[in-house]
Amino acid sequence: MYLEQIELTNIGPIENVKINCDFPQGDNPSPLVIVGKNGSGKSILLAHIVSAMIDVQSQVFEDADVDSGKVYKLRSPIYVRHGSRFSVGKLSFTNQLQVSELQLLSRKKDFEGTLPNYDDWEKVGDNDTSHYSSNMNQENFDLKAELDNAIHLYFPPNRFEEPAWLNELNLKNKVEYFSKKNILNLSNRPVVKYAPLREVQSWLLDLIYDSYARERIRVYVPKNEALGTKDDFVTIENGPASKLLNAVANLLLILFDKEGGALTWDVGPRSQRRIGILIDEEVITSNLFGLSTGQVVILDLFLTLLRDFDLSYASFEKLEDIQGIVVVDEVDMHLHSDFQHDLLPRMMKLFPKVQFILTTHSPLFLMGMQKHYTADGFQLIELPSGQEIEVERFSEFEVAYKHMQDSARYQDEIREKISATQKPILVIEDEHDAIYKIAFLKTRDIDLKIENYEALFDKHASFVIHRGGGARGVSGLLRMNFTDTFNDKKIIGLFDFDKEGTECFYHLKKGRNWDNKISGNKETGKYKKRNQHGCFYALLIPVPDRHHGVIADIEDGNFSSFVEIENLLPDDFLTKNELVDARQITGTTSYNKIRGNKKSTLDKLLVNADPSTFNDFKPLYKRMDELFGDANS
Repeated sequence: MYLEQIELTNIGPIENVKINCDFPQGDNPSPLVIVGKNGSGKSILLAHIVSAMIDVQSQVFEDADVDSGKVYKLRSPIYVRHGSRFSVGKLSFTNQLQVSELQLLSRKKDFEGTLPNYDDWEKVGDNDTSHYSSNMNQENFDLKAELDNAIHLYFPPNRFEEPAWLNELNLKNKVEYFSKKNILNLSNRPVVKYAPLREVQSWLLDLIYDSYARERIRVYVPKNEALGTKDDFVTIENGPASKLLNAVANLLLILFDKEGGALTWDVGPRSQRRIGILIDEEVITSNLFGLSTGQVVILDLFLTLLRDFDLSYASFEKLEDIQGIVVVDEVDMHLHSDFQHDLLPRMMKLFPKVQFILTTHSPLFLMGMQKHYTADGFQLIELPSGQEIEVERFSEFEVAYKHMQDSARYQDEIREKISATQKPILVIEDEHDAIYKIAFLKTRDIDLKIENYEALFDKHASFVIHRGGGARGVSGLLRMNFTDTFNDKKIIGLFDFDKEGTECFYHLKKGRNWDNKISGNKETGKYKKRNQHGCFYALLIPVPDRHHGVIADIEDGNFSSFVEIENLLPDDFLTKNELVDARQITGTTSYNKIRGNKKSTLDKLLVNADPSTFNDFKPLYKRMDELFGDANS
């Protein structure tokens, strides 16, 4: 069972969100990462998912996280969005399982206004203010079989493990063997995990005992004169506990950056059971669960996945066997930057059949996800809008990037790069620069292929491209201090004609060493230059006539514009190749927004496109030729 779709209407700060979960590799789900500022609705969105997961559990087992007939998440009018009279939440899972809930500010019979889009509206009683609908008990689906063979876990933001240095832990750290209640209607597997450390310790001791005491076999191997071997005994460990223990060992080797090493378990004496490990005969720790908080958080998460699957009825052969849903609120909590960027995404990828649904505030974690999964390998949704975005569009990424740009070290590095470059520099917002390079070559009628367009661009273009890391990144570079030595370095910062781009362009003013005057026009590219610096330019992409209805006049400080670089491609090219979603602005007015997972593969389509596809790029490169050609214009 996987989450397929979630729709929220008028809930907290969320007006209308509809998220369709990706399954790009057959049945394997993409991780779903939810971002947004505090108060943007991340936790309430997760609460709907977790409540549905517990509803599934309570349909089958008596020891569910909540009492039978109750729900995990409160339904209350305080969560109805300000100015609205109702809220609706609807979740759809695989196997046609659905959960919906309605909340009204008044009794149904007193309700006025547009009716909620709620499938079971007719079932709501006249005096009711809320309603809950679920088909989790449908007879045509074996819900118990689903729960018995998959994991469904939630790690809330208030999860907490006591630090190892607390003296109290000397008593609590004693490992005990786990005892499972083998009763038909009990699962022994709660969904919500606040502090799973102790149960993981006991489970791990069980694995070690079973592997060494029950599954280890010594096999006699007679001598072989041809091979020159003598009589010997070989130890074979083959059984479910041994397979799980090997999986745990591999996770620990990754945790300690010792992949390929030989891990040995060291169990303490009976009076004080502790689990230590050696790698390549070197003691790594005498108490595996007395590690740093960040290491324990990682162990808690991934060993709990293994333990929960072990308590299921499914057989384990490898990590790829584990399937189900794992929800983690504030997944980066307590983690060092290296763990956020590298370790966490890397370990997640070892579980391809697990649907990870996560919230985070960490730009480093998102950069790590992009590194290990690629931009197409996971979904990034920003609340409260519910729009799928790229990592560089994450608002907190841009804030962090801006602070980094203000540092002297960063600006020194940029100055070095500028000094080392002989050609003029075009600074762009995007991480992907293929569209700029291919469009340049196509407008010059230069034949190209996917494998040679970058080399051809380097050969024929009179400028180089530098990725600025979003609109604020481009703005930060243009506002760089101490540029008097760059009078011979021509630099253009190129902004999309969207909200972020026009805002950053407009706010390059005299106080920031820039002219207030905006030259040019929207069809050929509005631009401004830096005071006393004729070779530093800020440029907005030219906007073709067909897009004038979705841009505002920036001279008045109105930034409600929606044209990005990909919108210079024909609309039919974007829609025919399924690259965009239509995004509503007001009434019938909409614009095409490229899907976040499509930009990295756009080059394969562009190299085969007819040169006429790039006609609207010609004003951009004409304006660049003018600015680069005459630094004092």
